[in-house]
Amino acid sequence: MNYRPVHKITIAVIAFLGLSIILLLSRLYGIGLLSDSVYYVSVARHIACGNGFVGYDGYNYVLQPPLYPFLLAAFKIIFNIDPLISAAYFNALLFGLVIYLSGMFLLKNLNSFPLAIIGTISILVSFVFIQIFLLALSETLFILLVLLYLNALYNYKEKGRNADLIYLSLSVALACITRYVGIILIFSGVISILFCRNGNFKRKLIHSIIYFSISIIPAGLWILRNILTSGSFVGQRAASSYNFRENLLFYFNSVLRWFMPFQINLQVLPLILIILSISIFMITVLNYRSGKMILVFNRFQPIIIFIMFYSAIIIISSTTTAYDKIANRLLSPVFVPVTFLLLVFIDYLFLWIKKFPYQKFISLLFLLALIYWLKYPLMESIYHVKEYSKHSGLVFGREIWKDNSVIKYLNDNNKSLTGYSFFSNVPEVIYLYADKETKWSPARTFYNSPQLLPQNDSQIGNWNGCNKVCLVWFNSINRNFLFSLDELKGRTTMQKIFQSKEGEIFTSEVK
Repeated sequence: MNYRPVHKITIAVIAFLGLSIILLLSRLYGIGLLSDSVYYVSVARHIACGNGFVGYDGYNYVLQPPLYPFLLAAFKIIFNIDPLISAAYFNALLFGLVIYLSGMFLLKNLNSFPLAIIGTISILVSFVFIQIFLLALSETLFILLVLLYLNALYNYKEKGRNADLIYLSLSVALACITRYVGIILIFSGVISILFCRNGNFKRKLIHSIIYFSISIIPAGLWILRNILTSGSFVGQRAASSYNFRENLLFYFNSVLRWFMPFQINLQVLPLILIILSISIFMITVLNYRSGKMILVFNRFQPIIIFIMFYSAIIIISSTTTAYDKIANRLLSPVFVPVTFLLLVFIDYLFLWIKKFPYQKFISLLFLLALIYWLKYPLMESIYHVKEYSKHSGLVFGREIWKDNSVIKYLNDNNKSLTGYSFFSNVPEVIYLYADKETKWSPARTFYNSPQLLPQNDSQIGNWNGCNKVCLVWFNSINRNFLFSLDELKGRTTMQKIFQSKEGEIFTSEVK
């Protein structure tokens, strides 16, 4: 579609509105903090202080790549803004850029300007992104880098310039040091370059090698650092709690809920897969002879390949490796590409409608139906914002932690606890509100995994070799991969120094 300056201005206004919403909510109620968020903040603070990539537990940071906390640290170094505050500004800026890039991508690739605007607004009001961008998580940066990758790949496919190839390689290199799953962009990019219709095979092969080499270097150096500091590529990983069928169900339910309040169960899943397979097969057969299918696939090849590769790696890795259950957070990078493909389908539907009488009236009805549909994600987002404001943030960002009696005791008795090594079932809270380096209390299994940790009672009582130990236990959060308080009492010798309805504090000294 040939767009005019007013179209770009419209997209920019929507993007600025999104930026303003995230910034306003984050400044009013604080940035949302999950466990990973607190770790990012702690790493950023350590980097800014010159201590390197170290977390709140004192261990080397290896479980995730370095770019997100590094950029938060840069804000601290350059502007002297603490990561808890800079994360809000950074996320707001990222959200605005995501909306703008998405909107411009829709303008370039859709025939209908109203449809492009509706698509851009759907990204603005999406509860998926509202949830993600109110949290200090690396997914916010990764989503932007995915869009930069797709934009660069389209520019390269159209013009084949060396500058576009470098732009493409750098965007993927940055994505790989933002999330480990970014490595999937390397392989999907190589395939897209090799199957690009422009240029001879030799040139495409050389460009693929250049692209691969530039993209892999930063991640390769980071993994080498991990091996040297921790002896592992990306940290310890364990067996998953979910099987393939369950992860497939989580995937489809998450994607379906983006567009409608609809869920399926394991019994319905095979039927959905059969219908989806037959639909794809029929569309392919009906369009193959005319060449339309080849043209459509070639045009949207990068997006299709990315969705397929990313979805596959998430489902497979979630089946083999323990981490969070497949939900909006893990799937957020494919939200814009999936939305785009749906809009492309609707765009082709509009072109088909033009063959019929009263085509303008029918197209108007479709647009009105889409506008009405926007009510669904908007209401979901409003609900999420209300919950966010009611609790003044999310999880560890909530103001209620500041008034916790356990935290108050730690702050009031800071001097008497000097020299102790701290352990807790909620170390994030102690780090944030008592400013103490805190390790996890002994665990029975790996996080979110049935796999037992290799340890015995004597190792548990040893407290990682620390002589003076302070165990801080909060009653409000239950983490079933950790030993319970009663189990720890039976395996260790501790003296209780504080108790309230909110938690208990124990000390132990190994002579």
